Amino acid sequence: MLIVIVLVAIAVWMYLDTKARGATQPALWAIGAVLLAIVVVPVWLIKRGPKSDAAVGMKRCPFCAEAVQGAAIVCKHCARDITTRGQAA
Repeated sequence: MLIVIVLVAIAVWMYLDTKARGATQPALWAIGAVLLAIVVVPVWLIKRGPKSDAAVGMKRCPFCAEAVQGAAIVCKHCARDITTRGQAA
């Protein structure tokens, strides 16, 4: 019974982590964790990338490509206007 609880906890964690990082098909990773926990979990830990900017409320500055807050009007890195009015110029 304890093994089932641990596998379900791993599957839920893997699904949420995959979704937060913007990866595709988080449900398949979760199912894989339950079916092949010994193989899939280490592979996922190696393969997973950084969290996506969209998942943490960030956007990219169109001028310097640095990540800035989603509600930012001026880029904190290059000090340029990043609103739609600023991009039209």
